[in-house]
Amino acid sequence: MTDRTFLPMPDGFLWGAATAAHQNEGGNGANNWSAWEQQPGRIFEGQKADSATNWWDLETAAADFDRAAEMGLNSLRLSVEWSRIEPEPGVFDAAALRRYGEMIALLRERGLRPMVTLHHFTDPLWLVRLGGWENPLIGDYFARFTERVIDALGDQVNFWCTVNEPIVYAYSGFLDGNFPPGVKQLKRALTVLRNMLMAHGRAYRTIHRVQNDAMVGLAHHMRYFLPNDPRSALDRRAAALYDQIANRSTLDAITAGRLGPLLGAGQVVSHLIDTSDYIGLKDRKSVV
Repeated sequence: MTDRTFLPMPDGFLWGAATAAHQNEGGNGANNWSAWEQQPGRIFEGQKADSATNWWDLETAAADFDRAAEMGLNSLRLSVEWSRIEPEPGVFDAAALRRYGEMIALLRERGLRPMVTLHHFTDPLWLVRLGGWENPLIGDYFARFTERVIDALGDQVNFWCTVNEPIVYAYSGFLDGNFPPGVKQLKRALTVLRNMLMAHGRAYRTIHRVQNDAMVGLAHHMRYFLPNDPRSALDRRAAALYDQIANRSTLDAITAGRLGPLLGAGQVVSHLIDTSDYIGLKDRKSVV
């Protein structure tokens, strides 16, 4: 018989899982990923989200929430779909907000603390037409959306993720090109990353103006960069540069308000200082 050691977790520890609206809800043709899926060669084997796992049907969502509770989870992170809530600029869908409220109520009934992500990779098509996260007004658009979501759901939720993995969104969509819009331009990628971090700061302040007890942060894809040859000064410098762009640019911004030389020439942005009540981390190792 194998001896097993069970480590007790502290009171209030949350065991959870995370989902994203487009991957689960289905039936939405109004965001950039739904349009991307229609383009030949963009998705492996031409697959499309279509109905996904059909969470927009409450019975289907409730069945998955039951499974989460049966697994012993006590929390679940889901995202709200911007294009459902604000299908046109400044036009909000009360029915969509009610549906999210019903989903969250189902989680709470099962003892699952809801954590809501405001942006998880998808953008409304109207926002794309206006330039998306490259538009200098994106902070205004995102703040407006955030305010409406907090007004509608804040009585049930005080655990928020503003933006899911901004570095992944910026890199994959504007440098690597395997996310929409499929661009490969460093300057544009850096503009998008800067704007996402600035918008995070505004969303953080917006939420805390309404909820003093809110827990607000973002999810960050943390990559560890190791020099291929530790003895090589060039390899060490390359690893440090990658670390600055992929990791420090986000972490320095949400702690010290400092935008590095690639994002703002060393600028310190006051509304970004201490805008992280927690930090969500996903890690990966790379050798350069």
